[in-house]
Amino acid sequence: MSFPSGWAGDVSRELLSLGFDVSIEDVRSGVEPLLDFPKSALLPEPRIYQHFAINLSLSAERGIIHLPTGSGKTVVAAHIINCLGIKTLYIVPTKDLLSQTYNVLSEFWPERVGIIGDGTFNPKEVTVALPQSLWAKHDTKQVKDFLRSVHLIITDESHHVRVSAGGDTNTWHKLCQMCDARYRFGMTGSLSKEDLADFLLRGAFGKVIYEVGVEELRKEGYLSTANVTMFHTEIPNYGNDYRVAYDNGVLNNHFRNALIVKTAKALADQGKTVIITVKRIRAHGQPLHDALKDLGVKVAFLKGSDARSRRSDVKDAFAEKDVSVVISTVWGEGIDVPSCDAIIIAEAGKSYVNVVQRMGRVLRISEGKSGAEIYDFIDDDGGVLKRHSMARKKIYKDIGHFEIKVIKEG
Repeated sequence: MSFPSGWAGDVSRELLSLGFDVSIEDVRSGVEPLLDFPKSALLPEPRIYQHFAINLSLSAERGIIHLPTGSGKTVVAAHIINCLGIKTLYIVPTKDLLSQTYNVLSEFWPERVGIIGDGTFNPKEVTVALPQSLWAKHDTKQVKDFLRSVHLIITDESHHVRVSAGGDTNTWHKLCQMCDARYRFGMTGSLSKEDLADFLLRGAFGKVIYEVGVEELRKEGYLSTANVTMFHTEIPNYGNDYRVAYDNGVLNNHFRNALIVKTAKALADQGKTVIITVKRIRAHGQPLHDALKDLGVKVAFLKGSDARSRRSDVKDAFAEKDVSVVISTVWGEGIDVPSCDAIIIAEAGKSYVNVVQRMGRVLRISEGKSGAEIYDFIDDDGGVLKRHSMARKKIYKDIGHFEIKVIKEG
């Protein structure tokens, strides 16, 4: 019988509760640092909470690190890599994070960072990879040999390592099990109670070894303060059929969409930068883009099919304020845009992870930024959309402890 090593603690406790004697013998071989891997002198000095996360990780050798979005998870990961100096696989969920993480780590170790994903297969001492790109070749000797050679695995946004909607194990977890790494850490800024209870996530990494909350870092000045405005709009009740309610109450709600455009334009006219998150490309993102463009707003629309070069160009233009508004289906998670002043949650829904990730897009601090604005909706249909809206409102209160202003519209 075998099981993921992350379950060792849970299995031991269960056997002890049943009256069995339990002992654990570690038969893993030691891991020697790469002889020619350079220690980087370019890493930023860790903040005090990052010091705790780094030291606990090195001591524990595995575990989940729960740090809010914008708190510098990549810095923590880079220091762990620097201290250990062993062959590393760094898994990220999106093309944007692939480029972003690769660029950051390459500054610390020029010529030592490789990439697997977006049409490239070039592993090196430290490799940043997309899980879908690895999984597409998981049964090849090339990938199997590579995974066996890795001694440190880090997953960013590790809440993805969990049971899928159909109840099956997902590729993230399968790749973690194929990789026989002694050191393994899951990093996330949005860990829900369901994630903490997920047996696949615990199996891959074990328990949470360090966490700190949004409110604590905000009070210490490491994250921006935020104002949350929720527009209360009354719409017809389309019953409990979520698809029908979403299509009519969100996608094709002309009043709601006009309010999104009006709010984004007003913010852009004030010199602020704005992200608008959407789920649907043609039905939602494109019409919003066209409406803002017609009003003279400097706006860009990003979607999953866009090339890495265009994503990078838009990100740079947004940081320089050459683009005021970015509408995106892909900027909801992980992307680092510290200068972003405001976000409009146009997509609705009730996902805990999505809400926390969207909050994180505007909580990063940057020079000249006085605070952040979060705009959302209470879609009052008396049914499923309203329940989802109230779930999002609760998350803003429970996680961010933000003051919420509700404005009645329509």
